[in-house]
Order: sequence, then C-alpha cells, then structure tokens
Amino acid sequence: MAQSVLVTLTTAGVDSGPFDIYSDADGYTVPIVTGVSKAALLAGYLVTVPDAATIIKVLSTGVCSNYDLIPISLTTTTTSTSTSTSTSTSSSTTTSTTTVCIPTLYLASTNNDACAQINGQLLTNISFTPSDECNYCNFTTLNSTEIPGLANGTYYVSDGVNVRAWTKTSTPSVLYNPTACSACTTTTTTSTTTSYCSTVPGAGVGCFNWNFTADTGGAVVQWTNCNGTPSSSVLSGGESGSACLCDGQTPTVTSGSLSLISQVGQCV
Repeated sequence: MAQSVLVTLTTAGVDSGPFDIYSDADGYTVPIVTGVSKAALLAGYLVTVPDAATIIKVLSTGVCSNYDLIPISLTTTTTSTSTSTSTSTSSSTTTSTTTVCIPTLYLASTNNDACAQINGQLLTNISFTPSDECNYCNFTTLNSTEIPGLANGTYYVSDGVNVRAWTKTSTPSVLYNPTACSACTTTTTTSTTTSYCSTVPGAGVGCFNWNFTADTGGAVVQWTNCNGTPSSSVLSGGESGSACLCDGQTPTVTSGSLSLISQVGQCV
C-alpha cells in the first residue's frame, strides 16, 4: 500500500536544489525520488510514499545540502453525485499534504557580513526547530554539522533578507537563543579623492613633464608639483633639469635664464 503526498516548497534559498525525497518508513535510507527541481517543488510536487511513512525528508543535494523533516498530515476529500432515479454514489480520496522550506542560511561574526554573505560560511547541512515552520524569523534552534568547529560566542545568521544574532556554547552543532529578526540593509560607502591639480584655476586634466636647460649664466627655476608640494632647482650654466606639473602650468624662472624649455609628455 502507498499514499500520495503533495510536497510544496514555500521557501527556497538561492543555493538550494535539486532535491531528493525520503521517508521514515526505511529510516531515510533509500530516496523515493531524486533530482526534483526547485521549480517543481515550489509549484507542488506529488510523490507516492509507503503507507507506513509518517515523516518525509526533503534534502537539497546541490551547493546547499540542507534538509527538512516534515510530518505528514492527512486531508480527506469526499464527493457525491445523484441521479433522477435517486441513486447516489460517493467516493473518498485521502491525500497526504505537507509544506516544506529549505532555507539558505549564512553565518558570520557581524551583522553586515551575514547579510552580504562574506567573511563567514554557508550552512550547507542545517536543520531547525520547529521543523514545520518555514519563516526563518520564527526558528528557535539551528543544528548544523559545520557548527562544532566554531568557538563559543555570538554569531549572526541571515537568510539574505533578515538577520539575527545566535548563541553558540559548548553544545555541539547547536545555535540557540536567537534575537528578533531585523531586515538586512545594504550600506554603501563612497569616497572621493580630490587631486591638487583639480583645485588649481585654469589647470587641465593630468600632469605633464617639462625639460629645461640653463643659459651660460645659470638659472633658478621654481614650480609646484602635481601633488601640491613646491620645488625648485638651481642650475649651473648649460645644466638641465625636469619637473612634473599640472596640465596648463609652467615652471617659473626666478633668476638667470633658460636656453631651452619644453613640455615632453605626461607624468604621474
């Protein structure tokens, strides 16, 4: 004998699926069906299980290997028909219906990291209490094979929409005593760096090299570098020098004269 079970997935994490379905009739040893897609379970998937089954296990077999143990509930539908000869026929159909959720949960040491799913770990083999509750904000206990290696303390777990703080003690595999859910928010930090050249009236974009050579009598040349620091060069007769200035700016000769000065390309 067998019974039909309508399995409906109400919550599915982004990394969940495909799914295998088991029953407690054989201790969850042999899958009843394998490779069921997330889309099929979200729409409602009808599967036949042994009459002895009272609990089914829905296991995600991809990146996320979370599972849920769901008690089977019974729904009975009775239909009746009648004819002018007063003959009536009735039939009764019993269908087992269960609702499943397979959340994708991420654990990190800070609220922001859990929501952003960075600097932490995906809980890929997780069970939770109560097992028939699909709203992450109502979970009271999380149990995962990845948790025993964690140091005791407070951690944040997010389903990508909400985040909560959980407690880890010496109890293996268990997170408990969660805080209330708070919505995940995205914080964007924008920094703007203003270069010195952009503050100089009339200066263009970028920096350019200048080469110069002193006349026979020598020269003293001054300028302001692209980073805003002032510089100068004292040249003997015929001696050459160079400078990196904001576009549109030129070196200034404060003493003597130059026999050559030219702009020769961009610099940093």
